[in-house]
Amino acid sequence: MAIRKVTANLNLAFGQPTKFNESMTPTKADMFQHYMFLRQEENVNRTPREALVTLCQKISEDLCRIWNKFLFPTMSFEGICLNVHRLIEMA
Repeated sequence: MAIRKVTANLNLAFGQPTKFNESMTPTKADMFQHYMFLRQEENVNRTPREALVTLCQKISEDLCRIWNKFLFPTMSFEGICLNVHRLIEMA
């Protein structure tokens, strides 16, 4: 019987790291998966780890782009960054 190995990239609460799906509005779980994807890309590309604030800004830019595509009214960019930062810290 083979033992199933859990990868280091798997988060038991949020699943596998993935980029945002551009055809659907992202959920909170999607935001955290996107955060994990960006961190994984840093490891794969062997680039220095960016600060959490910088990654939250990248995620917020991606969110704004998706929301603008669907013509959703959004709050200020700083408000989006703050909410993304809080979400990632709580997770």
